[in-house]
Amino acid sequence: MPFVDESIDAVACYEVLEHVRQPGALLAEVSRILVPGGVVELTMPFFYPLHDEPHDFQRWTRHGWVVGLKAAGLTPEVIEPRSSAVHSAAVAMCLSLAGPLQHGSVVKLLVALPALLFAIPLINLSAWILGAVWPPWDAMPIGYRILARKPG
Repeated sequence: MPFVDESIDAVACYEVLEHVRQPGALLAEVSRILVPGGVVELTMPFFYPLHDEPHDFQRWTRHGWVVGLKAAGLTPEVIEPRSSAVHSAAVAMCLSLAGPLQHGSVVKLLVALPALLFAIPLINLSAWILGAVWPPWDAMPIGYRILARKPG
């Protein structure tokens, strides 16, 4: 990046790292430009389909984030899952129903559309209700939100 070493107070990088071939190099570059005490906020999907192909390279677990941030000289402060497992399952179900229709024929789309107009709201409503009462499980989030700091 065309910035002087230790010249930036904060960096935001949302839903980008999964598209970077060498994410460790990007994190090292972020660390280089951050002032001591500077912060970076990042997000990355985890339980989510391939997208922007062929430029979708990885998903990181909570443990992968810790290793990657520390290797770049950054201290993780927050690694929080985004969504519950129930919500992730509902998103996966909706995408698995609608996704294949992207490249289907008009006839298939016309046949499937009424079913989707019923199923997708029902799945989302069910997940919202169930998610309100079901115990949380951090092993299957849609993604992670990370806040890290450069020591200083």
